[in-house]
Amino acid sequence: MNKAIFLFTMKRYFHWVNLAVGTILLLFCSITCGMLQTVDTPLTKEAARSFLFGPLIPIMVSYLVISPQVANSQRRKDGEYLSLIFSRPIERWSYVVTKWLTGSTFVLLVMTLQVALSYGISCIVGAFFSVQPGNVLDGYAIIDGILNTLGFTALVVFISSMPQRYAAIVVLLYAYIIFLLSFTVGTASYLDSLSIEQVSKNMTAIAQLLFSIFCVGFDSYHVVNSSNLPVANVLIYMSNVVLYLTLATLVMSYREFFYAND
Repeated sequence: MNKAIFLFTMKRYFHWVNLAVGTILLLFCSITCGMLQTVDTPLTKEAARSFLFGPLIPIMVSYLVISPQVANSQRRKDGEYLSLIFSRPIERWSYVVTKWLTGSTFVLLVMTLQVALSYGISCIVGAFFSVQPGNVLDGYAIIDGILNTLGFTALVVFISSMPQRYAAIVVLLYAYIIFLLSFTVGTASYLDSLSIEQVSKNMTAIAQLLFSIFCVGFDSYHVVNSSNLPVANVLIYMSNVVLYLTLATLVMSYREFFYAND
């Protein structure tokens, strides 16, 4: 990892455009999750977990691709980044890995803020209505949040290596698909527990299949509590991350690329 690129990229992520978009997302998701946590039912608990550790991740990494383009367009080059690159030649794989780790770090920071805000809002609402807010944060959720962040960000690094006009379309479609699938998997699993057998099993199977294709996700609870170690799940997760980072490196190696305006 290149420290100079890490610090410069992190500085760009704290541009006012990113902060404005991030604030809106934080308030919306935190209020929604806080209200859901005050209703103690399996469905609302699953929905709160999906908001905290599911859709937020692809939404955040999606706008991380688009926002830096706004914050640092070709009309606003200040030469600082170009000077760094030309004075210190950097290999493509080092650049890709640094971008991946920088984006993951920023997303984890935002997720931490959202979890704290959601819990605070749920406590306030719970105290006002005299109800005990549900707890959706546990060790499995933390592990899933970290691993899913690394996986989603790897995919977005690959998408961001494409020309901007294609990347914007792809990432918006990706965010929309993941948002729907995140709730479909949880809802279908919940319906299965209500003995709506055939329909729910079909929904669960289809949703999980699509989820594994479009979502670089990881279910630590399933891995830890499975009677047999689900080697396939672990290999799929690792291979997806490696594949997307490798593709990003290859794309950057075979196209005209300006480090100052990635």
